[in-house]
Amino acid sequence: MRCRGSWRGSGREALGLMLTVSDFPADFEAWLALSLANGLPSEVVAISPNLFQPALKEDARFGVELIGVSSFDANNPDWPCDEVWEPSQRSLTIPADFSGERWEDCLERTQTLLARYVADDRFRILKGIQAIGIGFVDGETHLVWSKASQGEIAETSV
Repeated sequence: MRCRGSWRGSGREALGLMLTVSDFPADFEAWLALSLANGLPSEVVAISPNLFQPALKEDARFGVELIGVSSFDANNPDWPCDEVWEPSQRSLTIPADFSGERWEDCLERTQTLLARYVADDRFRILKGIQAIGIGFVDGETHLVWSKASQGEIAETSV
């Protein structure tokens, strides 16, 4: 069971971008890069992009918010509940033509984007923490990367 974060996002509009589905991966990467540009506070040991529904937009069914947490335990499904950090742009709207209609498709596609981001050496700041997971706020957390997994990245195919 996941805990529900305090969603306060304004969507992708705060980035000043008007995007199509082919641009969403670049938008997601830009959002993460902006969120992590100043580093993470020392108390953050893991991050979790939380998917949520509804996205409160006509052209979107889902959104994603980014949080940093103070503890990580792979055996505790509620590890993303120890929230201690959020970026200034907490959330991003996921266009419906990227996410699809089903939550399972949205999770798979967003998890793949995150795994590709983590694998890119430009974003090695993420390797300084213990873990990165993704999931819906009221669902299961899927571990994308952890130090314990010796740097292996769990990437699903789209």
